[in-house]
Amino acid sequence: MKIPTPLLQRLRENPRDFFKFLKVFDKQTNKLIPFVMNGEQEELLDALMTHKRIVVCKARQIGCSTLLRAYFLWRTYVQSEPTRHAIISYTRDSADHLHSIDKSFYFSLPKPLQRKLKKSSSRTLQFKDTEAELRSFTGGGKGGATRSFTFSSAHISEFAFLITKTNSLLIQLRQLVKDRL
Repeated sequence: MKIPTPLLQRLRENPRDFFKFLKVFDKQTNKLIPFVMNGEQEELLDALMTHKRIVVCKARQIGCSTLLRAYFLWRTYVQSEPTRHAIISYTRDSADHLHSIDKSFYFSLPKPLQRKLKKSSSRTLQFKDTEAELRSFTGGGKGGATRSFTFSSAHISEFAFLITKTNSLLIQLRQLVKDRL
């Protein structure tokens, strides 16, 4: 089913309209519940909408990664061209966990909003019509797993654990991320 153009236009213009359709896992009830942003997430979203580069020094459990995954899914969802948005984390488990949030968000969308997928794997979520994709990588391994790709944006998680590779990772990403890093 094709998404009505007025709705798609509204979703393109305001991520908050898109976020109303997302669900998050509630640890207390073990159920999916509607995603409602807290104050820190609201501030981070405002920053994402107005700045090219954002560094978040954060406390744990404020929902930063959840908001970033919602934002990256939104960016990918509203694209009209083939773009690639990266999740880079220190370990494969961490990168896979973050990508599982992307997939959970996507698969909890109402069926009429679930655009057809070209690929859905443990590391990639790609839309069939635009070929826009979310892809997860590790930054802690040898050889730079991201070198073969170009990105529109990147979410680097657990950056402190990449400290031994920080300079080379940043240099590499500045070359690979065209408009958001």
